[in-house]
Amino acid sequence: MSVCLFLLEESRLISSLDDTWRTRWRRRLEGYVRHASTSIRALEMIDSGKHTAYLDDIIAKMRQSGYLYNPGEARGDERHICTVPG
Repeated sequence: MSVCLFLLEESRLISSLDDTWRTRWRRRLEGYVRHASTSIRALEMIDSGKHTAYLDDIIAKMRQSGYLYNPGEARGDERHICTVPG
């Protein structure tokens, strides 16, 4: 993740590309950073023992209303919590 952030924020490499390639690489690197951030959050939740309560809360909301305000974020965390090897 640090390398991606460096390339996005501090390196001239990406900014030296033409518009099309700069946009492509920025989007790709941003996706890597988002994925890594979600993985880190999930691992921190598991390490602190908060993952069960988090998942239980999401399940309760879905049972109650069938709606999550930010389902993309919740699904990303759920996916990472459920796929981290244990």
